[in-house]
Amino acid sequence: MKKCLLGLIFLFSLLSANVMAQTVAGRVTAGTDGTVRLWDISTARQIASPLNHAGDVNAVAFSRDGRTAYVSNQGSQTVGVIDVAASAQEAQIPTHGDPVPLQVTADQRWLFVTTNTNRLYKVDLATHGLVDSVALPATSHFLLLHPNDTLLYVATRDGGSVMEINWRTMTTERTMILGGSTLGMALSPDRRELYVAMHPARTSR
Repeated sequence: MKKCLLGLIFLFSLLSANVMAQTVAGRVTAGTDGTVRLWDISTARQIASPLNHAGDVNAVAFSRDGRTAYVSNQGSQTVGVIDVAASAQEAQIPTHGDPVPLQVTADQRWLFVTTNTNRLYKVDLATHGLVDSVALPATSHFLLLHPNDTLLYVATRDGGSVMEINWRTMTTERTMILGGSTLGMALSPDRRELYVAMHPARTSR
């Protein structure tokens, strides 16, 4: 086990899987000022005018081709759909409760979002409709898609666990109980291990 500033990092062994790369030409920043800003990575300059929202912006996720950004809009119970090239919002996806983290599948067909109703929702991006959900023990603030194109990891924060979800069937494969607050997650380069950042720091293994 290793320690970091956030606390204890837990390590889990996972099955190997194929790697799927995701690249975009720009990056989005967003925050409590209710704006979303698109930046050109090569020049470090802001592209076009910022997009304004009624509430705070919790999270941003890109489609694999980089053409669309999905934005969690706190207070409006919606996910904004942004055309990156035009720097304009083209649609809104209604959610039950305020959305927090987002993840988009590599085939750009499905969006996953958790809200403060303590549920994980699966959204059909063709229709922008909510098609399925899974109950969570607490509000999640971090999601991670495994490149094997089947598994989704949900850090439940105050629930003190990480849930491994088969997102195709929306069933829980296993729940890893850790205690404390589960925060960020990352896969090892070989995709065989999952690192979980915890708070507060603990000395147990």
